[in-house]
Amino acid sequence: MTKTLEHLFDSGLNTEGLFRVPGNATSMAAVEEEYNAGRGAFLDFRKKNVSCEDAASLLKKFLRESLPDELFTAKLSDKFRAIVGAF
Repeated sequence: MTKTLEHLFDSGLNTEGLFRVPGNATSMAAVEEEYNAGRGAFLDFRKKNVSCEDAASLLKKFLRESLPDELFTAKLSDKFRAIVGAF
């Protein structure tokens, strides 16, 4: 996922709705196939015309499928509210 994160940091941080707008399923499937085949380290997102939304959707999918638990659990909701309320 390093290349995905690099692409997001290089091109996507100013993209409005980045994690809300879904990526293109065909583009995401092609990138996922590269990762699954062990060629992720050699991916060039610009040459493959992978959008920031595609990369963000891939990251969300990876986290959803890889993490044993949710990031923002109900058990921690009070702590998250306290942190947000501090700003």
